[in-house]
Amino acid sequence: MQCPSADGLDYRAPGVPNKVFRRICSYDFPMSDLFNLTATNMEDCINACAARSGCAGVTWNYDGLQGTDVHYCWVKGALGTKFANANVESAVLLQW
Repeated sequence: MQCPSADGLDYRAPGVPNKVFRRICSYDFPMSDLFNLTATNMEDCINACAARSGCAGVTWNYDGLQGTDVHYCWVKGALGTKFANANVESAVLLQW
């Protein structure tokens, strides 16, 4: 499911059922990036976070193609103030 329909929905990464993420449409959490990677969808982005110790959330940039159906996923070590950005979707870790 994509934004805006995904806004506020919870997501559990396959194989890591104890980690629950809340999806947030059109908001970014700048700074505190652990690393970035390319992802074809938001679920792949969240799954990368779920597999990483110390990950607090992600932001997936779907504005502008960075390759064939690939966009940047920013994996966060911490979350600060959120900022409105119509071209991204974020997910925050709620439970682990």
